[in-house]
Amino acid sequence: VLPSLRLSYDNLPHSSLKKCFAYCSILPRDSFISKDEMVRIWMALGFLLPPKGSNKLMEDIGSEYFNILLWNCLLQDGERNYEGDIYSYKMHDLVHDLALDLSKHHSVTVKADHELNDISKAIYVRVDEGISNIKPPILRRNFEKVQVLYAESRIVRDLVPYPRHLIGLVLKHSYEGELPNSLSNLKYLKYLDISRCYNMNKLPDYITRLYNLQTLSVQSATQLPTNICNLINLRHILDY
Repeated sequence: VLPSLRLSYDNLPHSSLKKCFAYCSILPRDSFISKDEMVRIWMALGFLLPPKGSNKLMEDIGSEYFNILLWNCLLQDGERNYEGDIYSYKMHDLVHDLALDLSKHHSVTVKADHELNDISKAIYVRVDEGISNIKPPILRRNFEKVQVLYAESRIVRDLVPYPRHLIGLVLKHSYEGELPNSLSNLKYLKYLDISRCYNMNKLPDYITRLYNLQTLSVQSATQLPTNICNLINLRHILDY
């Protein structure tokens, strides 16, 4: 089966689409893949740039990419809304194995007993619970190339600002009421999802200095800073 799936991957019409597919390896096995979330992360990573002279929106290109992956059996239908439109997808275990194989050198999930020296080349990283209190030189050496990071806020407090060129940050389940001040150093950040951070009443003002930010996802009860209009590249503000 895997050679057939690899052939489907090899026949994808765009190199950027192949990057989009490989990126999905960072998601946990058997998880639902949110179409809108993935499109916005792909956009932040520069995978959805329209051809020269084209007026296409990056969001539309991302939607087309999802359809191509679906037609090539690299994604499966997941959940549909009331209008019958698919808004999340699933990846078969064998397809997920293919994505992991394609991205094995740059996509890593760090577990509590993980050997950190194995991730020095990783650019997409998911950090599980149990990894903290690591000496700064080790963090600097192993996380400086990371472009997208999934982690809890208390872990991010240790990791940032070592990934100086971080483009996407997804804070996983947290009940802490404040964001780490170190986030203000992430000048290249384009995608910030803090919608899973509970008990957060107001975003810090430094968020408005993240001028490259394209997508900001927050809890519906979170108060936005007064100068949110300073984020001149912001395309999406989402509340959940």
